[in-house]
Amino acid sequence: MRGRVLAVVAALFLTTVSFSLSSPVSAAPLCFGMPATHVMQPGEGNFLGTDATDVVVGTKGPDVITTSVTNEANDPDFVCSGGGDDDLNVEGYGSKVDGGRGNDFC
Repeated sequence: MRGRVLAVVAALFLTTVSFSLSSPVSAAPLCFGMPATHVMQPGEGNFLGTDATDVVVGTKGPDVITTSVTNEANDPDFVCSGGGDDDLNVEGYGSKVDGGRGNDFC
């Protein structure tokens, strides 16, 4: 009886440990080392930036991404397009763009 109790306790412990050590289901992709605040989806159309710092990751296909500095804090934006022929309109001091593969218009 004591052996069964120990076996059940050990099984429960190992199950708990394995669930707590598993990685998150999906983590936000990175752009210039920062987690994305918006991840484009195929066929999404044009993404228009926000008043805060935008960190946008594009798709493997063509994307249209427009950001601009419209807030008083002058926050920079960061855009990483994944591929395809993208139209990237990014403004603001300190903003960065990585067009990736494809013939991009920046």
